[in-house]
Amino acid sequence: MTFTHNRYTALVFAAIVIGLLWVAHFLSAFSLLNGFAYDGFMRSFPSTASSEKMIVIETNPDYAARGDDVWVKLLTDLLASDAAGIAFTFFPQQTSREFYQLASTSNKLIFGAHLVQPLDTASENEFLLPKTALSTEIEYGLISRPPSQHGVFREQHGVLKANGIEFPGFEKRVAEIILPQPHRLPDADFRVNFIGNQYRIPKIKIERILNDGLINELVSGRTVLVGYNKHQSSSEYYTPVSTDDQKTSDVMFHAFALDTLLSDRQIEDLPGWGLLLLLVVVTVASIFLGQWLGFGLSIMISLIISLIYVLICWSALGYFYLWIPIVEILLAQWISFFLVWGYRVNQEQKSLEQMLFGFPLKSREKGNPVSLYNSDEPWELLISIINQSLNLNRIIFLERIPGDHRLKEIKASNCSMDDILEKRRDYQRTPYSRAISANRPILLDSNYLKEIATEEQQYMAPLIFAGEVLGFWVFTVEPDKIKSYNKFHALTYSFMVQVSETLHYRHEWFKRFGNEKNKLWSYLRVTGNEQIQQLNQSATLMDKRVYELQEVFNSINTSCVLYDLFGHAVMANRDMDELARQANIRLFNISMLEFIVDITEFDEASARDMIQRVIFDHESKSIPVSHKAINRSFMLHILPLRYDDSTQQQRIPNESQVFQISGVLCELVDVTDLKQMYQLKEKMFERFYFQLNEDLQASLLTIQLPDNETLKDSNELVALRNIRGKINQMLEMLQQLNTQMNVDIEHMITNNLLCFPIDAKIAIQNTIESLQDTINQREIKINYQLPDFMSLVFASPVELEAVLHSVLQTLIEDTYEGSEIWISVEEREHLLTCHLQNAGIGISNAKPEKLTGDTKILDTDVLNFNYAIHCVNRWGGSLNISSETGEGSRVDLVLRCFL
Repeated sequence: MTFTHNRYTALVFAAIVIGLLWVAHFLSAFSLLNGFAYDGFMRSFPSTASSEKMIVIETNPDYAARGDDVWVKLLTDLLASDAAGIAFTFFPQQTSREFYQLASTSNKLIFGAHLVQPLDTASENEFLLPKTALSTEIEYGLISRPPSQHGVFREQHGVLKANGIEFPGFEKRVAEIILPQPHRLPDADFRVNFIGNQYRIPKIKIERILNDGLINELVSGRTVLVGYNKHQSSSEYYTPVSTDDQKTSDVMFHAFALDTLLSDRQIEDLPGWGLLLLLVVVTVASIFLGQWLGFGLSIMISLIISLIYVLICWSALGYFYLWIPIVEILLAQWISFFLVWGYRVNQEQKSLEQMLFGFPLKSREKGNPVSLYNSDEPWELLISIINQSLNLNRIIFLERIPGDHRLKEIKASNCSMDDILEKRRDYQRTPYSRAISANRPILLDSNYLKEIATEEQQYMAPLIFAGEVLGFWVFTVEPDKIKSYNKFHALTYSFMVQVSETLHYRHEWFKRFGNEKNKLWSYLRVTGNEQIQQLNQSATLMDKRVYELQEVFNSINTSCVLYDLFGHAVMANRDMDELARQANIRLFNISMLEFIVDITEFDEASARDMIQRVIFDHESKSIPVSHKAINRSFMLHILPLRYDDSTQQQRIPNESQVFQISGVLCELVDVTDLKQMYQLKEKMFERFYFQLNEDLQASLLTIQLPDNETLKDSNELVALRNIRGKINQMLEMLQQLNTQMNVDIEHMITNNLLCFPIDAKIAIQNTIESLQDTINQREIKINYQLPDFMSLVFASPVELEAVLHSVLQTLIEDTYEGSEIWISVEEREHLLTCHLQNAGIGISNAKPEKLTGDTKILDTDVLNFNYAIHCVNRWGGSLNISSETGEGSRVDLVLRCFL
């Protein structure tokens, strides 16, 4: 089997971690850290009840120098109290043979003989025992300084060697005599159990016993340890339960060690095989978590697991007297964690680099839209959209120099920078200051640009956002190209606002982009890569979705081309590519304006007007296609792609959504079959019209009125006149119907149909339904009674609903909440009048004046009303508005009836 590094990376990491920690453990590389952890655990355990196995009697050198009056009496009292055992950590030097004889016969007394290395060649008893005890059979154990680990005393000797001879340590010898056999006792150094702190071992001073007597219940059944509390020959030890101010005395250290053996509280180390198994489990678990969880979550879970490990080790020490090396466990966990994450970051970085290397090419192949933020020529894009929407002559953009009140020339269209007559470029002076004060496009009193042969007006618009001057927009226009100053000023003002906002967010984007690219700033912030694997998956999914969307785009029945907001073709489906080849149109080399002009009968002025309505008013337009190279009949539908609530939440941070649309979709709908069906109906109607017209004309010629004066008042003559009148009326209606039926099929489908007989009742009902949410929100009641039968009226199908929508929405905003709006319809003299009336504040008196005058004040409601009046007048009707302040407003819509 071939060993692959990438395939067995986790196994390699686990083997490395376990092997290194295993070797380091046996080399005691972590003994210092484990010692600190061991001491911390010991100090963290709560104080326990006093030991039931022993008690300590503390003495001092003054009493140690006294004779039988103290020690024989103490020994007699202890034996009388039924002590389980008596242990001295020293030999009383001034006692007689009687004391040692009593100790020998009691079989309960053990002495501690301090070992001095090396032993003399003489008898060990002669060297270790006092002379008065040489002839007696006394028990003793050797005492030597306990082993230390970096200055901390945690263990005691179980066996001592002198001249090659092994002797049991003092505590082990005491336990051998007192404890029943068999019993587990250490054959080497053992850990002293300090759990319970200094209060675990009860102690009493010898002065109290000699003065007050011995309490039998305190001693009975316990082993009594007698030793020095302070002596120049005895030491004080720094143990796990010691502090800097209070160390553990020699007698208390021996007491803890002896109680460890007597109470069977020996602390065992985890066997080597157990530690190895534990390292394997911890390492594998850490590698697993590091691969399947994110960095933040894996850090949090790893910290929790580390606390669990610490708690397990603490519990094992406190309840089972088992010491588990916690440092090796934690190192196994965190080394594995960082190894895995380091490897993940490295692999993700490689994947990201590979993905990003091919991503720009893929994006271009899919038709990546041009962004104003990362474009090298943002001003070109702005000029492009302005030229496609506004019929301007010359355009110049000036940008403010950062930190200065001077301006610099950025971009010019249809002119050069040398055409600027003003040389100071100081926006604190006129005409810049006047434009800033007006905060709208202003008509310049004097020439800012050099005059040319064409008569034109020069305007200046300040580019201001959030009170910050970003630059200026200078443009010229021919007066005869301005059809309505209100509309022109509104459009230029909207462009000024949108361009200002866009430039502001572009500057913010560049600042943020610069900070992200600044290496020093990234190091100071300790910024790292994102979850690259997630990004790679997202990019792959996005590429898949783009491919699927392209396939869906290609499979739809219509020919489509998508344009961005700047008029550049982004993508087209197969049907559109095929049509473009037939018509010899290069979609990706021409703008949207040129495309519309090329395949329709529209001129540039009409196409610009339509693009304005699509971009600013978010209207959908339909135009008949007329191109000599296209054999079938098509309708061109132009649809703005508006941002909805879901895309608002997913927008690019700090990037404004210009005009609230992302692009424009141009769709060619094949209406050939529909047109053929309509032509069949046309032929049928032509035949019907011809036959009926001939029959009626023949009937009219047949009916002749008599010239006899005597019959002029007869019933027959009256009947003949009525019949002729009805026939003439039918011929007239038939002629009107024939005129409307002769309208071409494309003009019937287009939304730009100027005038056609339609049902006004349906338009009224649709308008009320479209505004129902606003009506319910303001709790307004709409009272309307429409006749069951209404004559058809001359109007545009879509524009009539737009007119009614503008009128009714204005009345709703003017109506008191909880009030009513009345709608009624009446027909009289071939005219249909729709009355709309409310009870409200009343439309301001200034507004009706704006509706008819050539005012230059910008007002959205006024623009909507002006558009409505223009449409109604085009249909041969009228729109009259009257208002009374505090009483309400009334709107009368008068339309011509058909037939």
